[in-house]
Amino acid sequence: MMIIAFKDRHGGFYQCEVESDDDLPAWTQGMTRLTEAQRLAEITAPQGDVVPQLVTMRQARLALHAAGLLAAVDAAVEQAGGAAQIEWEYAHELRRDHPLISTLKPTLGLTDAQLDELFAQASEL
Repeated sequence: MMIIAFKDRHGGFYQCEVESDDDLPAWTQGMTRLTEAQRLAEITAPQGDVVPQLVTMRQARLALHAAGLLAAVDAAVEQAGGAAQIEWEYAHELRRDHPLISTLKPTLGLTDAQLDELFAQASEL
């Protein structure tokens, strides 16, 4: 048995275990076959920082408090009213891609990188 690695045209990385080159699955057609050195480099490469996509509301509020932003967020949510207030007060978790985040971001003057950092900090609380 041998492990063979491929990359698709979008950079996706795939591996399969086969007896020989004659046993390659059909799904590998059209992909770029990697050398063993390239395969090893791919599987040992650092993955970088992964931004958490979900935090609890407790974590979100503590991170905002630590950053000195909780009062500003509370005021922005109150000003937005309606559904924003219900989400902020009663949701159990906050997703990075939630529309409330998009609504509040410009009001608070935060960049995507700053939001990512807030989510990273919140996930550790």
